[in-house]
Amino acid sequence: MSTQRKQLTDLQKGEILALKEEHQSQRVIAKKLKIPPQTIQDFLQRLKKRGTHENLPRAGRPHITTEKQDQELYNTATTQPRIKYNKLRELLNLKASIRTLRRRLREEHIRKWRARGCPKITQRVANERLQWAMKYKDFTEEDWSYVVFTDEVSVEKGDNVTDVWVFRRLGEWDRCLPEQVKS
Repeated sequence: MSTQRKQLTDLQKGEILALKEEHQSQRVIAKKLKIPPQTIQDFLQRLKKRGTHENLPRAGRPHITTEKQDQELYNTATTQPRIKYNKLRELLNLKASIRTLRRRLREEHIRKWRARGCPKITQRVANERLQWAMKYKDFTEEDWSYVVFTDEVSVEKGDNVTDVWVFRRLGEWDRCLPEQVKS
């Protein structure tokens, strides 16, 4: 049965080196930092051998996509936010699974989000709203304290209700809004 070992943090490595420079023994360092003595010994030996405290890259399965393909994936997902995963894979001619595409995009903090809905308004209504705003732009806080706003919205449940999903990064709200003004 294999046990999962943790790597030393940069802080721990710095503490080990600082205590070593104070001519502390490996046993004393291990006791102070509550790290096994063998770990202290191994770290100091690797440091002497390699000349750096950095960890070597971990082994693992290589990516099925190249860096160039990954960059094309990021660019396409951000320029065509409404594209579906299947179409994205087909467009870029990738042999990777959709799960892999999802992982690659997540590495760049890009994922599918439900598009924020906005009611479409006509140009006439937009002009009326602007006129209203211009009329009341000089209202004071006291003037507004006598005004009561209500938000009346009709909700319809039916067959044509579909959510729109878009690729975007966390915090990118406005880029994925549907057109707000009807022509």
